[in-house]
Amino acid sequence: MKAVCRQAWDPCNGCSNNGHCDLTVTPARCICDSGFHVDGLTNCVDDDECFLRTHNCVQKCTNTPGSFNCSCYQGYSFDDASEHCIDIDECLEGTHDCIQNQTCVNTGGLWNCPCTRGFSLQDKSTRCIDIDECLDKSHNCEHRCLNTIGNYACL
Repeated sequence: MKAVCRQAWDPCNGCSNNGHCDLTVTPARCICDSGFHVDGLTNCVDDDECFLRTHNCVQKCTNTPGSFNCSCYQGYSFDDASEHCIDIDECLEGTHDCIQNQTCVNTGGLWNCPCTRGFSLQDKSTRCIDIDECLDKSHNCEHRCLNTIGNYACL
């Protein structure tokens, strides 16, 4: 008679991926690593902390196996000390795209480029052109008006 060897039954088959088998209890059970949970009897699957809203991110959450990463929206940077997203001042840093006769105005996460005083936005353009206060009668001159770049003078 031949001896037949049988493979031992593993009650936690599949548990080794992101977990371990607890053989000290009956029946044996799969204990998942942090950031994972048992799906069925032995399969440890990732907890999506972003979807479940169990994260502590201030702005953006990206799920990773067993954990998550926090990041900030465009125009913000993460401040390690306060653990918050801080607005980047593109005007102060000079990373804006404002052009001549525009003033950079920092806003939450972005910036705007309105025309400086005495200039207006050219039709269908991002270019600011001089306002002729003498021509459009927006001056307060009693006699003659002389248009200057960005302003006017009374003569």
